[in-house]
Amino acid sequence: MLGVLTDDVTIRDAALFSLSSILNFACCTDHELARGSTPSFGDVGVLFSGVPGETLDGLMSTGGLLRFARRQGMDLERIDELWVETHHDSVRAAVVEAFTTAVVTAVSAVVVTLDPESIYFVGRLRTLVEEVLPEVRVRLEQCLQSVPRLAVATQVLGLSTARGAAYSCLSIAHGRLREALLDARRQGQRVGQSAPAF
Repeated sequence: MLGVLTDDVTIRDAALFSLSSILNFACCTDHELARGSTPSFGDVGVLFSGVPGETLDGLMSTGGLLRFARRQGMDLERIDELWVETHHDSVRAAVVEAFTTAVVTAVSAVVVTLDPESIYFVGRLRTLVEEVLPEVRVRLEQCLQSVPRLAVATQVLGLSTARGAAYSCLSIAHGRLREALLDARRQGQRVGQSAPAF
């Protein structure tokens, strides 16, 4: 989001979806990056995608979409084979339809709650976003009174992947640290010691 804000100083209210190893979300109001009071802020990947049994992260992250495509019967080793190779069958169409539905659901949720002027998409799935964006616009125009500007932002290749990997690693480390602290607290209570002051 900071890169988008730096590139265009006229942006006041915007949202950004990063569709890489995990789905990330960021937004800004009055050209200021919004920050939540808990780690849950911006974790839109846990929300329902509009496709039965699938979360947004399950369809809008590289790993999630790859698993979904494989469950549908596509023999893919890497997610970019979904748009690089020519798959013009009904299975690919079903996968792209599910992805499109997830994007419409995610954008709709953001529009009705945050009312951004623009929504940007970055990450490894941006090629697929470019493919489905016309249909996303049509569907949004059918259900929303006003549709913000939707754009696929240019980016330095590999940067979103590195950021996604770093975020994943930090999330894992945070979870492990939390569990270690809780275990230490429980063990201290069993022995009769006071809980560690972490």
